[in-house]
Amino acid sequence: MGEKYGIGFAGSVVIDMVSEVLEPGNMVYSDGSRYLSGVDFESEKSEYSTGGLALNNSFNLKDMGVPYPIRVLGKIGQDENGQRVRDALAAHNLSDASLITVPDHPTSVCHVLYIHDSNGSVNRTFRYYFGAMGDYGPSDIDYEALEGLKIAMVGYSLLMPIFDREDSEYGAVIGRVLKKIQAMGIITCLDFVTPKRDKWWKFKRFQKTLRFVDILSIGEDQAEGITGIADEKRAVRSLVDDYGVKTAVVHCGNRGKNYLYTPSSGLIEQSIFRVPAEEYAGNVGAGDAFTAGLLHGIHQGWDEKKSLKYATAAAAISLGSLASTGAMRNEKYILNYMETRPLL
Repeated sequence: MGEKYGIGFAGSVVIDMVSEVLEPGNMVYSDGSRYLSGVDFESEKSEYSTGGLALNNSFNLKDMGVPYPIRVLGKIGQDENGQRVRDALAAHNLSDASLITVPDHPTSVCHVLYIHDSNGSVNRTFRYYFGAMGDYGPSDIDYEALEGLKIAMVGYSLLMPIFDREDSEYGAVIGRVLKKIQAMGIITCLDFVTPKRDKWWKFKRFQKTLRFVDILSIGEDQAEGITGIADEKRAVRSLVDDYGVKTAVVHCGNRGKNYLYTPSSGLIEQSIFRVPAEEYAGNVGAGDAFTAGLLHGIHQGWDEKKSLKYATAAAAISLGSLASTGAMRNEKYILNYMETRPLL
């Protein structure tokens, strides 16, 4: 058997409709730049983009210029948004052969609203429509497409209802899929979305699932939801020591540090980068950019410290786009960024 090579992503395939909302309640002119000029007119940006775990991570890796194969598995509708997905894959020189097209469900859509308050803060609101991905289940995964890959990531958990169903032996149905992928000699990776805090009990079913996860890359709120531990340093250790994850990573957004823990490396801390205002457009997709960077480092055999810093730099660079992807740069640029840019 030859050396494993490449990364596959099975899961969320989404069209994002990204919009800015400037000071709710005030009059603004949507797409005003098309027919208005002058400083007296405000304009809200609105654009289509791709989203979801499978597309975000794949496109980020392709934009990094990785030398290994990337494969995308998911489900779309037989509609205009489905064609948008196929066009985006083609633009990144990625195959759509492992996408399932169904006529009875539309392509999944997420409305992403950036709400600018009068005090200058920006909040995000998401409205997700399940569509075809709501019907995506274990029987839809093309395991032959994963054959020979080094790493396979599945998710987002808590956004794929069939995979998220409780399973008495595996915690959640997705655990059966992860075990099967591990049996193929492939490194497994998992990620989640975060529900409202009063729904965090949903994380508990995945506690049994985590023993089939080789790499867990999640946010601090997700780590707390799973472990019940608010302190990130303790939570990242608990994911390994108490739940069986091989490599646990907790990224903390703009809070200052990211953490990686394995029994052999111990706890590794990485401060986030200082991103100037002119390089910041939005933070949708930053978690996926981080994970793409992490998986690239692991795939290439880098040590944990370098992989974590590279992931942190990739996340910072991703902030340059309002959409989930679009700002990512090649590996050489990211390596230079992580050595020359200031940290918080």
